[in-house]
Amino acid sequence: MAVVDVPGVRCDMDEQRVARSLWKHCFQDPDVYEDFYFKTIYPKNRVYFNGEKGMLHVNPYLCHVNGSRILLHYIVGVGTRSSYRRQGVMAGLMKQALQDMWKAKEPFTYLMPADVRYYEPFDFVSVSKEQECLLTGNIAKGWNDKTMSYYTYEMLFRDFPKDIVLQIFEKMDVQAAKEHTISAVRDEEYFNLLYKEKACQGGNVVFCFDEMHNVIGYFAYAMDENTLCVEQTVWTIPDAFMKAVSGFYSGPIRWMQTFPYMIRITNVSAFMQLFEDACKRLAGDKAGLYIQDDILPGNTGYYSERDGWKRIETGTGCTKEEYCELTIEELTDKVLGTENIFNYSTFWAEVV
Repeated sequence: MAVVDVPGVRCDMDEQRVARSLWKHCFQDPDVYEDFYFKTIYPKNRVYFNGEKGMLHVNPYLCHVNGSRILLHYIVGVGTRSSYRRQGVMAGLMKQALQDMWKAKEPFTYLMPADVRYYEPFDFVSVSKEQECLLTGNIAKGWNDKTMSYYTYEMLFRDFPKDIVLQIFEKMDVQAAKEHTISAVRDEEYFNLLYKEKACQGGNVVFCFDEMHNVIGYFAYAMDENTLCVEQTVWTIPDAFMKAVSGFYSGPIRWMQTFPYMIRITNVSAFMQLFEDACKRLAGDKAGLYIQDDILPGNTGYYSERDGWKRIETGTGCTKEEYCELTIEELTDKVLGTENIFNYSTFWAEVV
């Protein structure tokens, strides 16, 4: 775990004590979930503090991004003590985190907002909306339960050799990457984290196999009283999930199909190199793209395929008339927004 203090703020303190105190104050999670986070996640993340007034966590995830594997940071745990709210504490933390990601040449960051209005001023753009449905009635009617077998995460490691388990994880990862432009890499570390999170919520990760004992999908769930809440699922057979989960659990089922994520481009050059075709289409018959970024001014400048999408500063002979002008928010929205014209899709789910 790395600790970063906002410049100009002295931070001589027990960081984890302060972080846990702020976490309790801001989020009111059950103790078992808080313990999971600070035991499993906190040691490997980076936390920004403004004294004991507020904090912001960035958690690393290896992700598939348009055919490449990129280490991204997921912003969580953004909290300000109530007596210091609306005094710019969160703004200072966010700007410092974004600046550090720009310096590290990370293409973008992402978060799941409590309220999009908190993050829109920092040029975050919605890339997915919350969608859920309640599965009721006998959805599994006519389904032959003998054709499917279920293995919880513990059973998977108990009943299969380690190399087979890793092949199962890889198959699920390949399927997710096949369906989506951006998704987290689903390897052993990822599934182990997912299992621990669901376990502290009374749930599990369940892998499903056909009659030939081939894995065809998985779902991760938490329990909310007697309702099974599915928060992530990947399947190789379309439409098999609802029948499978109904065969697994006979009570009420709530399926979180998508979560409301937002993205913020942090390094334009790195981003454009990943989405080169989209940037060429946006430029059209212009020389390239001119990007304006008021929060990360190091992004402001001219970009073109001819220059390898590297930034050319203003005042170097280029003119805005030659380039297609976009704000950083417009670039994000046009390439990855919910209404993007390129059919790009993101797939993140409720994992801290």
